[in-house]
Order: sequence, then C-alpha cells, then structure tokens
Amino acid sequence: MKKVKAIIGLAIFALACYSGFLLVWPHYKAWEYESDARDIVRFSVPTVSDMREKLLEKGLEIGIPIEESDIQVTQSYEGEFMAAVAWVEQVDILGYYQHTYEFSFEVGGRELGTRR
Repeated sequence: MKKVKAIIGLAIFALACYSGFLLVWPHYKAWEYESDARDIVRFSVPTVSDMREKLLEKGLEIGIPIEESDIQVTQSYEGEFMAAVAWVEQVDILGYYQHTYEFSFEVGGRELGTRR
C-alpha cells in the first residue's frame, strides 16, 4: 500500500511540475523576446520594414506565435524607432485546462549613429 501511495504521489508531483512548466514557459519566451526586440530596435536595421521583418524573424525563432500584423514599427522625425508588439498564446494542459495569455510591449530607441 505504501508503494501505491508513493507512486500516486510521485505522479501528482510530476503532473504539477509539468503543468507549472507549461504555464510559465510563455512568460519566459515573452521576456526573452522583449529583451531581444529592445536590442533590435536600439542597435539594428535602419528601415521600418527591415526592422519589422527582423522582429518577426526573432519572434518565430524563439517560438512566439506571431504574425507580421502583430508588429507595428514607426520612426519619428528625429530618427527614433518605436516598436509595439502584441500577440496571444494559448496553453493546453492535457486537454483538461486551457489558458489564454495576451502579451504586449513597446520598445523604443535611436537610429544607429545618433545620440541623445
């Protein structure tokens, strides 16, 4: 009887760890993507369309379910770039629990070669 309880307890613990991982992983990917996007906007490509493409490429590389329409990039008259990104990610835990996350962030920077 002790072995059965131990196995059941271990199975419940493993399921809890797996569920926790599935629920936390999208937050980690979002944090990583925002960090990379900040670097891209500050130190990279000089045109709006190239920057949008680079942001899309980086998001897909990380595993973010993102489309080009989810990324807005603008450039001010002073040369400062601004990127706003938003996407939705759904987590499904063994078909019993679904949770939808809505992520968004804005990052800004200066065009390469300019200073504040």
